[in-house]
Amino acid sequence: MVGSIKEVPNLNPFGDIRGERRKHRSGYNVCTRLPLRPQEFIQPCRFRNLIIVNERYEIDRSGLANRSVPSMGDSTPRLNDVLYRPPLGNRPTNIGGRATCIVAALWPERVRCLLTCNGYNMQDIARSHLPAAPEQEHRFWYQYYFHTERGRAGLTANRRDFCRLIWRLWSPNWQFDDATFERSAISFDNPDFVDVTIQSYRHRFRYAEGDPALEPIEQRLAARPTIAAPTINLHGEVNGVGPPETSASHARFFTGPYQRRVIPRAGHNLPQEVPGIVTEATLELIKATA
Repeated sequence: MVGSIKEVPNLNPFGDIRGERRKHRSGYNVCTRLPLRPQEFIQPCRFRNLIIVNERYEIDRSGLANRSVPSMGDSTPRLNDVLYRPPLGNRPTNIGGRATCIVAALWPERVRCLLTCNGYNMQDIARSHLPAAPEQEHRFWYQYYFHTERGRAGLTANRRDFCRLIWRLWSPNWQFDDATFERSAISFDNPDFVDVTIQSYRHRFRYAEGDPALEPIEQRLAARPTIAAPTINLHGEVNGVGPPETSASHARFFTGPYQRRVIPRAGHNLPQEVPGIVTEATLELIKATA
């Protein structure tokens, strides 16, 4: 998430949202490449004009056990309230991508521009009962696995092996080393890691209840709201869970300036696989909306 923040002691540069499968490290390769002036730094890599809110876990403990799509969208503007100087530009990945797309759609006054990976990242929960094409159903095997108690037990027993497999399947050309993986893998030891992960993948298919307090947001999202902020959509050519064709028709969800770019040889985790491309696109949007 790109925006202005107040100087907050001990603020994690990525918004202190812990990662389910990648933690916040995917933003690190991007933030270290941004050419910010010295006065824009709070601490090394902690600057006033950029916060990258990435991954996975809910911001406050009250919404953590839920971890539905509305809870992520609701918490992102609340985080912005704590750090607020309008407007924001959003640079998401994955679940952070869902949160920032939700903010851009439901609170457009908060968003200056959006860099999204893989398009319109809001789940269509109302239509989740409809089957996808067989090849896409195959790619979603892990989600259906998590719908079972066997899946919960498997993730509990094999956290690192499971997540390493997902990294390889989703980003087949990314040659990450053990050190890169371990920087994220420490988050898999969080005591709520399994519960939050299972809740997420069950809720999106209506196999688990969401937070009733967030039902108004759920209803707004069911209408598939459009995004007006200037947007660049980056999609990896060999994304193993959502290939480029899954976002080919997403232009209809963006009413402002919109560009879609398919990145050769890249997979699902663009900020770590091609940080230079993500950085350049971020700066391009910031410059265009200055």
